[in-house]
Amino acid sequence: MANLTIFLPENATVAVEKGASVSAGMSLVKATKANHVYYDLVSLFSIKPQALAGILTKKEGDEFVRGEILARKRGILKTRSLRAPFHGKIGRIDRELGEMEIIPADVEDTQPITAPVSGKIEKITKTEITLAFDGILIFAKQGVGRLRKGTLTFLKEADGEVLVADIKQEHAQKILLGGHFSRVELEKAFGIGVAAVLATKLDEGDFAFFSEKKVFDASLLLVAKIDFAALKKYSGKEAVVEGAHKRVLIET
Repeated sequence: MANLTIFLPENATVAVEKGASVSAGMSLVKATKANHVYYDLVSLFSIKPQALAGILTKKEGDEFVRGEILARKRGILKTRSLRAPFHGKIGRIDRELGEMEIIPADVEDTQPITAPVSGKIEKITKTEITLAFDGILIFAKQGVGRLRKGTLTFLKEADGEVLVADIKQEHAQKILLGGHFSRVELEKAFGIGVAAVLATKLDEGDFAFFSEKKVFDASLLLVAKIDFAALKKYSGKEAVVEGAHKRVLIET
């Protein structure tokens, strides 16, 4: 049994009760403020969570305008900045995971938040829902991207080099598990429609590269070798990957 935390945006109207059983895809929230964006600042700026305070230019609740700098990391050769894509305000800042939520101004959305897996509602607060489910929950070292589902597919061992030839059209909508992926292999994988890539090694700058893409409809996670071994056992099973929250869920 594993517990999954589902974070709630501001003014969310919860559609379930504590103790309720839910199935995958079931609505947990009736309506929320729309288009909340989550940034994995640890991956984007290649920092440790403890260094988060040093790069933030805003705090929770602060308003901002389009183009305003929300975070900045100064380096010897260059400075990397994160600019607001719209007018809005800072939502939740998770200092343990290094994530920041930003909320657009005056926009409503009727899209519900759904349960990624089947389970039982253990706890509900103003900011989160805890969902208990039969399965495993693995946290990655780094991650970027959105929630994606697919069949976990083993490609290469944790110390192996994934080659362009290893990635085939049949892997579209799959979740690929392998050792080292270079930029070339990643771009081929996402280009053919791979749902997610779980790797033990990535080249420097690749997280920032995919984080800054205007359209990135997949997930990319860096996993520890010990977690790679656990995931390999479930190759062929359906999995859920949440790049922004750096986690992999598999029902057992």
